[in-house]
Amino acid sequence: MQTVPRIPQLPLDVKYRIVEYVLERSPPRDWLDIDTLRALSLTSREWCTCSQPHLFTKSYLRTDNISKLLAVVKNRPVIGSWMKVVYLFNLLSLAVKGFAEAIPVLAELAPLLPNVQKLQIELESEFGPYDNNVYEALSGFKTVPHVVLNTPHTDIFEFGKLFSALPQVPEWRLGNATITADSEDLPSSAVPPSLPIKSLAFSQIKLESGELLFKMLQGALATSNTLRSLYLIFNHPYIPDDLNPFLRAVGGSLEEFVLCFSNRLCTWYGHDEDEPTLNEMLSSVDLTSLTSLRSLSISCVEDETTLWDALNRIPSPGHLTTINVFLASLITYPYPDPQEPDSRTRLDQLLSSDRFSSLGTVNVISPQFIDGDEDKWRQEFAKTFPKLNASGRLHMKENLDARFYFGFRTMM
Repeated sequence: MQTVPRIPQLPLDVKYRIVEYVLERSPPRDWLDIDTLRALSLTSREWCTCSQPHLFTKSYLRTDNISKLLAVVKNRPVIGSWMKVVYLFNLLSLAVKGFAEAIPVLAELAPLLPNVQKLQIELESEFGPYDNNVYEALSGFKTVPHVVLNTPHTDIFEFGKLFSALPQVPEWRLGNATITADSEDLPSSAVPPSLPIKSLAFSQIKLESGELLFKMLQGALATSNTLRSLYLIFNHPYIPDDLNPFLRAVGGSLEEFVLCFSNRLCTWYGHDEDEPTLNEMLSSVDLTSLTSLRSLSISCVEDETTLWDALNRIPSPGHLTTINVFLASLITYPYPDPQEPDSRTRLDQLLSSDRFSSLGTVNVISPQFIDGDEDKWRQEFAKTFPKLNASGRLHMKENLDARFYFGFRTMM
């Protein structure tokens, strides 16, 4: 009897490599080529083994699908172990239909997802006010190391309750929020007495009617002494009153500090004369406690003198390895400032001095190149900072890179 020749099979490791290739060529924002992965998972048992876990890596939970996902995970628990990133899209919105029914389901589902690396809460409405059952449900994500909250508005004390529900999380980011406080009195139990936070980021936030945000966190972070990275990207033209005491309490452990203001606050962007300038705001920030700083990124600089003054206020510049600076005055660069003819020379000498001997990179970020002539700009910078340029440490970055250097990368 004639036998049908067996169809040649790719080795399993080659199939895994093909799946890796599919993942690598996926668009960064979409992250996964879902259609290709689904097709591969239906090809054969081996292809299913290689590709199916990636289909569940990123999960989007809404009130209309969370019950179905719970049933799937309970039926096949291994799927829960595949989930690495969980998005809660309006799941916590009080105005969304099915909110009350979804919270008990979330409470049951969260412990079944042991390998979640990032929990992102996306809301089109206010975060809270919630009953305790919401925070009890969120506390089921006991092993998640990174939490992101994007909401147009939240009360400071609701944010404190979120910290209390997930006290083990080392990385936090709050974005695009107007933060208010119904009371000027801070309860002693607003947050746990100690929070082991390593990275704390506030992106495009606006503080209103009660600047208690940093005061609320100050004691817990000072006790843990674990904070290494602090990102502050403000959407209002003033420095919160409680920021400097906060920096003095936790600054000794900080290795990375990012201080930025939205473009609308720059004078070249239509600055309100009644508001403080970017230079005035930077000058009001107490940098004297940042004794362990290794990376500094600032956008609130309109001239070289202010930057020179800020760098001089850092007590241990010998630790600095990277400086990222967005110079608002680059719009008019390279024309000299008649009031400060030697400001650039002083800055070049300072950054090239022994005080900054460990400095490896100075990235100057421009909002745009004049007339698109990038080469001309680089030549002018080489003349302006001859010592720093000769050392090979001076780099120019375009606007696209600015988002990366100023912490927006974690919002992608």
